[in-house]
Amino acid sequence: MPKKRYTEQEIKTVVTNWKASNKNINQFARENGYSQASLGRWIKKLEKTVSKNSFVELSPLKAIRSSEKQTIVIEKADIKITVPLNIVAESLQNIINVLVSCK
Repeated sequence: MPKKRYTEQEIKTVVTNWKASNKNINQFARENGYSQASLGRWIKKLEKTVSKNSFVELSPLKAIRSSEKQTIVIEKADIKITVPLNIVAESLQNIINVLVSCK
């Protein structure tokens, strides 16, 4: 019996379902009839694609009164970080790099 070839959309759907399941790769693959190696490869491939093509939409800045606390809020998934507006650029870049590397 020949191996089934999955389309890119099918692979994206499988990986999305795996992420939503909160199961490890072995368990999800076994329960859903996928090869553990294939599922791992698909996840790695999609993560590379996402990190290369990521686009972060920023909402327009609002004018604030100088008496208000001025901060920057950075969010990714369920992570939320608030930093002062006058943060050193290098420190902000380090924070962003850590967030980008989070899965």
